[in-house]
Amino acid sequence: MQGEEIALGPGKADLMSAIIECGSLSKAAKSLSISYKRAWSMVDAINRGFKTPLIILQKGGASGGGAKLSPEGVFVLQQYRACQSETNAIVSKFFEQIQRLTAE
Repeated sequence: MQGEEIALGPGKADLMSAIIECGSLSKAAKSLSISYKRAWSMVDAINRGFKTPLIILQKGGASGGGAKLSPEGVFVLQQYRACQSETNAIVSKFFEQIQRLTAE
């Protein structure tokens, strides 16, 4: 978190995953049904929230441009997804345990 802005959360992690899959910010935005401007703002917030940029944007031109995660970006996304997975497992176990106590 940087000031009031959150550097990484579910939507930003989804954008990072889409960038890996699509290789382009515009294609990633389209795949998530968000505007390019919104996606670019998210990338900006992510990159400002960390010491080194997690997402590298390459401007268009003859080569067509693109987007990719830096090595730090790949690491952060992997750690975030692992945390999500562990959290989901804990929540599922909680609900399994209290399910016995709920009225049917």
